[in-house]
Amino acid sequence: MIFEEEFIEKFKDADRLAILGVGNVIRGDDGVGSKIISSLKGKLDERVKLIDAGPVPESFTDVVKKFNPSHILIIDAADMGREPGWIEFISEEQILNTSFSTHQMPLSLLVEYFKSETRSKIFLLGIQPLNNSFGGDLTPAVDAAKKRIVKVILKYFKKTFSRR
Repeated sequence: MIFEEEFIEKFKDADRLAILGVGNVIRGDDGVGSKIISSLKGKLDERVKLIDAGPVPESFTDVVKKFNPSHILIIDAADMGREPGWIEFISEEQILNTSFSTHQMPLSLLVEYFKSETRSKIFLLGIQPLNNSFGGDLTPAVDAAKKRIVKVILKYFKKTFSRR
């Protein structure tokens, strides 16, 4: 299934969505999650909570719980052994075999916490990085993936939320 179709399938019944962009913007492609949040700011309905979680997503657990989302989407650069810019929903089984390099706490623990503390459907969206070195910006392939993700979120949620 292609990314756009899978996205629509996973979020078709989302009433309240929390999106956490994870990563470190001073480490090149690792900042893609945060940059996606920045690109979405001010463009979505109030039923979508955007959180730039940076490299410490565990610091925002109370914000997410207070929002009481039906769905949680965590977006992060993830080394999946694919070509740069590859976009993939990462299953719970895959989380332990995927490298998320710049976080204080493993994302698997964050997902487990949200599962135990919320009734939300939780999804992790990974983008394959090329360069996570200090001082770099997004590489062209990861920047293209960022734009593709932003376009899908804007198209789907504006259209869905405006009909309700």
